[in-house]
Amino acid sequence: MADIEISSIAEYRRNESSQGGNSRSNYSTIIWIKTGSCTHFVDFIPIAMQSDDLLFIGPNRLLAYDTSLFNYDGIIIRFTDDFFCRTSSETRFLRDCTVFDLLKTPCVRLHEDKYPLSEIFAFMADELRHKEEHANYDEVIRMQIRTLMLLGERAIRKTAWNLYIQLPEYEETRKFNQLVNEHYMQIISVTQYAELMAIPAKKLIKSVENTLGCHPKDIIIRRRIIEAKRLLAHCTISIKEISVRLGFTEFTNFTKYFRKYTGETPIHYRETASPMIGSYKYESME
Repeated sequence: MADIEISSIAEYRRNESSQGGNSRSNYSTIIWIKTGSCTHFVDFIPIAMQSDDLLFIGPNRLLAYDTSLFNYDGIIIRFTDDFFCRTSSETRFLRDCTVFDLLKTPCVRLHEDKYPLSEIFAFMADELRHKEEHANYDEVIRMQIRTLMLLGERAIRKTAWNLYIQLPEYEETRKFNQLVNEHYMQIISVTQYAELMAIPAKKLIKSVENTLGCHPKDIIIRRRIIEAKRLLAHCTISIKEISVRLGFTEFTNFTKYFRKYTGETPIHYRETASPMIGSYKYESME
């Protein structure tokens, strides 16, 4: 697959429907709703969107959409770190910008009468379509993506989310989430994550509790359950193989684990889950 993709949502829907209607990859994604309204699902959490909304989704997250609604359209951009991060400053910008925050899924409204969103997206699409003719097309597109990210961050800082971003423990919690997203299949101990961050486990626990109101182990469990649900709903591999992928040495232990945190067995979930929609309560796992 290409390092950068730009398409209409209608085109994206057609392509994804042929692949099961969901997407999880190493792409960062920006979705702009030009007309209509819809609901997208990020890690099984519904996010309502309407005209002028921008949704920013970081890599390695599950994106799905409501197939019952077809009265909306817009643009979707997907790009890899390799495409965007050509310099150390671009790497830092992508890492530090709050729009791709793993703790939340920013959806912001940028009214087109104030911001030329149609022109920005059309310009990027034209650059990519004629990349053989346009020198430095990739640099031009990166500049436009950066503009969208900065506008999104500006909008976020005008909302109540700005208070959350300014919490003193925010950066530690964000780093913890990034590590969980990378290592949740191999590392399930809060202490091990604290060691990776070179901070005491008690400090990590306090940071996460003050920022998100839950224990760090809840974040680890949530991430593993999301992946289990994704594999059960969207893949044909056996449940035993799924348990192995998630680090369970015994199939029965995975079944008990899944049932404890979802209220149903993996078999029942696979038989009844919608391939588009899932649910998971973000709460204490005690």
